Amino acid sequence: MDVFINDFLRFIHKDDEIEKAIVYNRDGQVLFSIRNGTANEVEFDKDEFDQMKGTILVHSHVDNGDLTDKLLSGADMDTAAEYQLHLVIAVTKHSVSAFSPGSLLPGNHNKRDEFIEEYEQLFENGKASLEKINNEIEKTEIITKLAKEMSDYLKETEKRFGHKYYEWGVFE
Repeated sequence: MDVFINDFLRFIHKDDEIEKAIVYNRDGQVLFSIRNGTANEVEFDKDEFDQMKGTILVHSHVDNGDLTDKLLSGADMDTAAEYQLHLVIAVTKHSVSAFSPGSLLPGNHNKRDEFIEEYEQLFENGKASLEKINNEIEKTEIITKLAKEMSDYLKETEKRFGHKYYEWGVFE
């Protein structure tokens, strides 16, 4: 896993204002890369999605002062499940986190929908509480606390939903 992350860190610049991605096969060969994402996403075309089953997607999250600065988004995990990725990895200024969909695959929509809905609800509740705060120091502290709670949720629900979650970095 370190090989993918180190290679990716050479590909991006930590102060980039757009997301970027590299898709690897399980042998570590680059299948394709995307350098022209937006501040909130990397877009893939149909041909790229068709190549993604069983791959490792490593992508960046732009530092924009919200929860995705520190962890995976629901869209990241839904994409991993929908396209049957082996692993999706998000690299942020603060941490690296990875998600393997396990049994949350297209044939298991009810379980996957329940998982994504619960995670997105946590995310939306966190965003709502952040909107009420103007103090940047307090906001940073709350983002760190919420990211930790969401990370804990991903770890605690592994058995119930059949996924795997990994993280590196400190939520500080």
